[in-house]
Amino acid sequence: MGFHKRYISNKLVRYCYSSDGVDSLKLLLTADAFTFEIGIASTFLRIANNAQCCWIKIEKLIYTDIYNKGMDMLTHEQEQNISAILSDSQYSRDQKLIEIKSYLSKFKTELDANGIEYTFFASQILREYYEKFNRPRHTR
Repeated sequence: MGFHKRYISNKLVRYCYSSDGVDSLKLLLTADAFTFEIGIASTFLRIANNAQCCWIKIEKLIYTDIYNKGMDMLTHEQEQNISAILSDSQYSRDQKLIEIKSYLSKFKTELDANGIEYTFFASQILREYYEKFNRPRHTR
């Protein structure tokens, strides 16, 4: 029998989660040993190899990492353009998603280089936007 060693990069973790969710992350853990990049990959492996692994925690961790990484890549002008799409009351939620995807497709190469799938990132932006306005407000 052979010994199977797998290299897990931050980009691979983001890509697997973006494309197929938690199930694809579980498939990464089928090796006998791992080498990994410091960052989301090392955090993922540390949590996943814990006896009390919580996949919901891993999912939230990676989701947040992708969103933050993507937002950090956007310039101020790009953020303003996305905000304009989000605040346009003439667009339905689905139309906003289509417009954001179309806009982000212009930066596909740069996003891909960091393991961020632009259509997934567009849905995250829209989700965060609507969650921000639908959170319960605490009043006294």
